[in-house]
Amino acid sequence: MNLIYPPFTAPAEDSAATHSSDQEANNAEPGFFRPNRDYALRKVITKEVQDQLQEANNAEPGFFRPNRDYALRKVITKEVQDQLQEAFAYATGFGVVFIDPDGAHIGPGSNFCEFCQKINCTERGRELCYESNRCGVNFAIESGETTIYICHANLVSISVPIIVEGEYLGAMTAGQVKTENPSLYAAKSAPSRVDWLQDPEMATLYERLPYMTAKQIEASAVAMEKIAQFVMESYQKLQLEKDLRRMESDLRLAEEELNRTRYYSLVSQVRPHFLFNVLNTISHLLVLDEIDKAQLVLKDFAQLLRYQLRQNHDLVSLEEEADYIISYLQIQGVRFEDKLTYDLDLDPACKDYQIPFFSLQTLVDNAMEHGILAHSQSGRIELVCRQESDGLFISISDTGQGMSQEKLTQLEKLINTGHGSNQHVGLRNSYLRFKSIYKDRFSMRICSKENCGTRIELRVRDEADNISSGLTIRHIDPRQVELKELLVDSY
Repeated sequence: MNLIYPPFTAPAEDSAATHSSDQEANNAEPGFFRPNRDYALRKVITKEVQDQLQEANNAEPGFFRPNRDYALRKVITKEVQDQLQEAFAYATGFGVVFIDPDGAHIGPGSNFCEFCQKINCTERGRELCYESNRCGVNFAIESGETTIYICHANLVSISVPIIVEGEYLGAMTAGQVKTENPSLYAAKSAPSRVDWLQDPEMATLYERLPYMTAKQIEASAVAMEKIAQFVMESYQKLQLEKDLRRMESDLRLAEEELNRTRYYSLVSQVRPHFLFNVLNTISHLLVLDEIDKAQLVLKDFAQLLRYQLRQNHDLVSLEEEADYIISYLQIQGVRFEDKLTYDLDLDPACKDYQIPFFSLQTLVDNAMEHGILAHSQSGRIELVCRQESDGLFISISDTGQGMSQEKLTQLEKLINTGHGSNQHVGLRNSYLRFKSIYKDRFSMRICSKENCGTRIELRVRDEADNISSGLTIRHIDPRQVELKELLVDSY
């Protein structure tokens, strides 16, 4: 490829010294002026997607046609685009414009030099500019990073593709400046099909164009990449907000459906205010621009809803129930970051064991609401599931408020008779469902100490034996062993 460069004219400053300094830095550390890898395109486009885009463009020239349903205007408004262009152009001296997937300019751009305006006034000039823009984008996609290249008019240009969820929507481009050493960027050059400098007027306009050092150019490239990253993250935030609104709608429909199922009395233990508090938490995270954390909470929340809406859930595997509990605790960990820690220990040998749907989640929710949140200090929830020689052992413990002897007596009455406070209806429900399935093979033990915590132990034996089944409730006297010691012992 033959490049046509005008005779070098040094600017008023000591360009030779500046160029020497730039060149020494680049020679001493190859890639010295590369954009910060923490902000490279790999954050928004994987190697696989990059290869797919490139293969598609090679197989079908013009593949990057603008999909109007996903055009850049869906990601960034005209007002924001104009503000970004103006601010960047004012700060750097570059001509700036956003382009569509065809390479065409979206709007007039900012700080366009008279030389480039003259080129764009002709149909041939516009075609070459669009072709040059497409080349710059292809260079960026091939390398996976912001690209500095030489455009068709032998000027320095910068291209940052905007790719969201693997789809190329357009790019932010800047250029219309000269550099003292074009060979630094000549390896990436758009075809130079017209010698614009043959026209004396164009040659005069070209001479007026500003020179920029390598440091200025490549620092501007880093800034452009951050702007493009802001645009892409803004779009992701917008999509997340849409998903949140859709999730709210799905939640309302789910609640209506749950009201018509025979498990309403059980699932209603997941209090509606918890579900809406989760939505409020996601909204709050979005306001704080904590997008990654909001996405994690939204993912866990979707997992909760999917699990609750299972069509056939008399029995589930222990692993499925544990996955739900993990999502629940992760959400609570975000909501009460300084209040809650938790640990789950699931023995792989018992992960396929069948238990009543939602039976453990109810107990974990009780530990959270009546143990941790009711206590003035921070606390910990532990769930242990293990296969023992005679069957399945499960324990749910918390270091929360605990219960007095009087409350334990009331709890025992509620579980055995159904009469009393409805505060622990979920616990009684879990006990009765285990009991109805496993009969005498099942036993529950509750140990608690006021202001220290509560531990609930469940056993499902492989075969009924002489060991007593049913319910055992024990109050730990303050003069006796601390509950934290009890939590590591079995009976």
